Amino acid sequence: MKKILSFTLMLMLVFGVCATVGAAETDTELQQKFYNYCLEVLPEDMKPSEGDNVRVSNVKKIDGVVIFKGICPWIGSEPVPVCKFIGDGCVYTGYTQYPYDLGVYVSSGDEIYTLEQAYEIGVLTDLTPVKNMNSPNCVKINKDCKHADKVIPMLLDWWGFVEELMCYEEDYEYYSSSNSATGDEATPDYVLITLYSNMYLEAQSTMLFGDYIMIDKPSTKTPYPFGKCIYVPEENVGYALWQVYDKNNIEGIENIFTEAGLGILVGDMDKDRKLTVKDATHIQKCLAGLEVFDKDDYVERYDLVYSDKENVPLYVSDFNRDGERNVKDATAIQKSIAGLEY
Repeated sequence: MKKILSFTLMLMLVFGVCATVGAAETDTELQQKFYNYCLEVLPEDMKPSEGDNVRVSNVKKIDGVVIFKGICPWIGSEPVPVCKFIGDGCVYTGYTQYPYDLGVYVSSGDEIYTLEQAYEIGVLTDLTPVKNMNSPNCVKINKDCKHADKVIPMLLDWWGFVEELMCYEEDYEYYSSSNSATGDEATPDYVLITLYSNMYLEAQSTMLFGDYIMIDKPSTKTPYPFGKCIYVPEENVGYALWQVYDKNNIEGIENIFTEAGLGILVGDMDKDRKLTVKDATHIQKCLAGLEVFDKDDYVERYDLVYSDKENVPLYVSDFNRDGERNVKDATAIQKSIAGLEY
């Protein structure tokens, strides 16, 4: 397993560069202590040979304990993501380390513990220092995100490269009428997730989902436009919004707009996420010069390969999609409310 990845590449992608690294490399006592620890816990085929040395970095000294990242450069690491719940958070790394997969250790007294061990026995009670270790691959996630331990590794494995996870939140769960599961272990039909990395595309996207407009600016998030994905627990699969909406193969997918609050509803002039007579009246007053259209009425129609640009209205007030905002839009809204064709 030696030299799975070069140390230089691993250092750049996994641990980043921070001001504490130089100081940590001069801490020979901690380095020797970690070397002895590795010598003790590593299997025979992974133990160091003559001339092999460990590296410690991102050293944090807090409340009598030392938190640090430790690596064995003669082994390297594997591009296999790890996501573990510890305490009230979820610690994630894009690469599996050795001898401990998360690669974060706590030194206290004469002992070195893994991050999990230190938390379990009370040597470390606050994970905040771990979150702030200036590492692109270590993040704390709210415990309420109960699917994170499956979603994050699955998605990172799909990406095929390591990126900094900037945000992970589970925004909405949908249970169909046929889903009778109850309690904390209930499995939703799908989960709406906000998830994006530190990599952005220098482009923008505007897409139309039925009567709802989604805009991603100033740049497009990755790996999913708008930083949103749909996770289906039963399949353990994640989809981009446009994939599931185009296929229309997930029951209740429209709820991400009607209930979860995504998108801009065409014709919704007062932004209450409903079409009412007030919206039609506002358009009429603006056309009569009694009120003015909000600056947000204009829709930036950004373009990407998968954009639905041709069908995106130029104005939120253009309810009938004829390319203009006029009294016909107010009439169409009123007919729509009444259940009539327009």
